[in-house]
Amino acid sequence: MRRAALSVLACLFLAVSAVPAGAVTKTISVVDFAFSPKGTSVAQGTTVNWQNTGTRTHTATQDAAFFNTGNISPGTTSAGKVLTAAGGYPYHCMIHPSMVGSVKVPVKVAPTSGTTATVFTVTVATVAAPSGFVYDVQKRVGSTGSWTAYMTGVTTASVTFQATSTGTYYFRSTLRKVSTGAKTKPSPARMVTVS
Repeated sequence: MRRAALSVLACLFLAVSAVPAGAVTKTISVVDFAFSPKGTSVAQGTTVNWQNTGTRTHTATQDAAFFNTGNISPGTTSAGKVLTAAGGYPYHCMIHPSMVGSVKVPVKVAPTSGTTATVFTVTVATVAAPSGFVYDVQKRVGSTGSWTAYMTGVTTASVTFQATSTGTYYFRSTLRKVSTGAKTKPSPARMVTVS
């Protein structure tokens, strides 16, 4: 029951009833017994569909229950899931658990280079977090540093960053449901260069 409620709330957050004109769509093929491509990256706000080109019924169910297509019969395509928030979304088929895939949604940074006077914007989603959800943003200094919390519990679609010293800074984000702690994997990282 609790997992179903989480799935319903997350689907409401991730899917919209009307997709804006010009929106990007990515279709993933479901074959017996694999997703193709198995892993893909899409921009924030992309609608992801799963098209069953096989002969058996499958699902695409996100591991932390942020989306669930329900059964996708042979020859049909799932309703689209709009991935508004940066994060890593591993998923599986509930009927055939060995079938796994992943959709990764990176954060966006602008500008990508500047000085210590530059205010950088890190966009973690196309929309503000709905009630009960937050974004957690991590930062890493240099390409080999450790990831640390930059801002947690963020409800806005973006945060800003201004460096106090030169170097390279990397940012990534997760979507988290506050009541259960369920969260996505970290998004692919994006870098800013400060000179």
